[in-house]
Order: sequence, then structure tokens, then C-alpha cells
Amino acid sequence: MEKIFTIQDANLLVPRIAGIFDEINELDKKLKSINSDIENLLSIWGNELLDKDHLDNSEYELKVDEKKKIAREIHDKVEEIHATGAVVKDISKGLVDFYYSYGGEIVLLCWKTGENQIQFWHSMENGFQNRRPISEIEKIPTPRAE
Repeated sequence: MEKIFTIQDANLLVPRIAGIFDEINELDKKLKSINSDIENLLSIWGNELLDKDHLDNSEYELKVDEKKKIAREIHDKVEEIHATGAVVKDISKGLVDFYYSYGGEIVLLCWKTGENQIQFWHSMENGFQNRRPISEIEKIPTPRAE
């Protein structure tokens, strides 16, 4: 069962999720650099590089191991977001959805890296490109003086 959020609860998670995406972006930069190093080694040496006795094989193996480690770290960061009940839709764009009940129907509150709070929503059938202003479905409740 998916966790159903209020807009307020989702907004409380935004700073934490934004921080995790900052970490993911740093890891992704490292991953791209390592991929470039691996591609360069392979373009220079070709399949000879895979021979354990090759001069640069140990460097290649280290890069491959480092690539796997960083990919695991990124996966763990995504799982950290999923553990909150939010759903990562696109790592590279920093898209995250939160399930929300609207008029008896489940819709998705939509957040993107760079936004400081939930500003949009969309139906389950419509994606990011069809997101609509959050003001259409609910005003964030303001505390009442009692």
C-alpha cells in the first residue's frame, strides 16, 4: 500500500529529499567522470585491457569497482527517498511524486529539484508534462488560533 501524503507532510519532506538529491548529483558527477576514464582506457587499449597481465588492467579494474560502488550509493540514496513513501520518477531530472487523495481518487503531488515546496500535481495517467498548479486541489491549511 502506498503512503498517502497531505500537502503539508510532503512539503515537510522536501528539504530532506532535496538534500539527498544534492548527494545523488555529486555521486552522478563522479560516476560520469569514472565512465569517461573507463571509455578512454578502452579506446586506447581495446579488449587488450581486459587481459589481467596488461599494464593498465589494474587501473581499469579499480575504475570498474569504483563505478559499481558509486552506482550502489546512488541506488541506496534513491531507496532512502522511497523509504519516506515518496517515489523517485526521474533521477536525472530530480522528479519525485507523492501519493495524495483528491476527491476519492489517488493523484500525485509532483516535486522537482529546485522547487522549494510542492507546487504541482497530476493524475496517475498524466505525467510531469501535464502537471497542474497545486492551488487547484487544496490550500495549505494555516494554523488557527484557539
